[in-house]
Amino acid sequence: MRHRRLLLSLALIEICLTVGARAQDARALAAKAPPRSEQVVAERSPLLFYLARGEDNACGEGCGEWIAAEGFFGVGSAQRLRTFLKTHSAGKLPIFFHSPGGLQSEALAIGRLMRERQMTAGVAKTVPAGCSITHATTGDSDKACRDVKRTGQKVAAELRAMDGSCNSACVYALIGAKVRQVPPGAGLGVHSSKLVRVSRDGRVKMAAAGQNAQLATFNGQLRDYVRRMGVDAALFDTAAKVAPDQIHRLTRDEIARFGIDDRAFQETQWTVSEKPSQPLAVFKLVAEAKGANHKEFRLSALRLSCASADRIRTLYIRGLASDEVGRTKVLKLAAGNRNWVFPRWRQLASSEAIEAGGSFEALLAETPLEFFESAAAGGRIDIIEQEPPPSTAPPRVISLSAVGLAHAVEVLRQRCGKT
Repeated sequence: MRHRRLLLSLALIEICLTVGARAQDARALAAKAPPRSEQVVAERSPLLFYLARGEDNACGEGCGEWIAAEGFFGVGSAQRLRTFLKTHSAGKLPIFFHSPGGLQSEALAIGRLMRERQMTAGVAKTVPAGCSITHATTGDSDKACRDVKRTGQKVAAELRAMDGSCNSACVYALIGAKVRQVPPGAGLGVHSSKLVRVSRDGRVKMAAAGQNAQLATFNGQLRDYVRRMGVDAALFDTAAKVAPDQIHRLTRDEIARFGIDDRAFQETQWTVSEKPSQPLAVFKLVAEAKGANHKEFRLSALRLSCASADRIRTLYIRGLASDEVGRTKVLKLAAGNRNWVFPRWRQLASSEAIEAGGSFEALLAETPLEFFESAAAGGRIDIIEQEPPPSTAPPRVISLSAVGLAHAVEVLRQRCGKT
């Protein structure tokens, strides 16, 4: 029992570190905020657009191709997107942002352009095949990866929600889309506005002091833009309370309550995470509307790692709504005609890194690797929640997609055999 408790605690710490990386990135962005002196936007990885393709349903049901948008919103970004859409006839594809922000005027222009074209936009990092994940706020450090993105050709890639972030001006661009997708694990960060002046060569300077009236006018226009895009003005009010050199990461409840993305159920694809400081693991994140009135949005996670050559250590972090705390359920995984019941022993936890104010139930089991191979072949895996006896209430079934699971199982098969 002590060994199981130790394994569960260590795994819970690791998943907190992984899922909470977006909040850490937001704090890092604030710490590295540009000085209030002259700077050149063009030198800060200006917003780049390119076409990407992944496996079937990689970017949603029936969606395997998308537009990747990453970098800073700089001078001319909106016009470059308009030209890109025209050149590549890509107006029907969704666009996924990964950006620390930039010029709000360009972000608003991009938002209006996407609304004009009735586009879908989301938040996720696009990782071309063969490129490594970095912790940098923008782009990849590998020059070859940057060159691949600039070929003008469609790039084979993976869409990783857990590595994606959209901060500052990026949020205002995102809400311009007709349909918005903020998958679990992706981060949205906001702060108040500041006035800048842009010279003809792209240099940005802080506006002179004493421009309160001009800032108030701009903020009024920004608040009106938020409302016109069908988003609650509380988004602007929340941002206005945060200093320009700080970041507030929106919670799932805020993302839903503001009307940015209020889907009752969302999930990421199965994602392989392999970082120098952490062992190999596979993650899937799920966000659900829960509670008596289905207004509490909770984040849950599945984590797979090696237990032995043919067995997988399966950790299920279950986000609890207020009416679920203290209630025990029988939980099992099912794939085809096979199922696996989690032991009744579990650990309760609260973690600001995963979700502010959230309560979680952590369950750990060892599962045959063949179980997940069967799930990958069948295209789905179910989490079944059953009230314990003597209850006769029907079970609640959460059906999860198997997108990315076949690759993840292949990696686990190769690596677990070496442990």
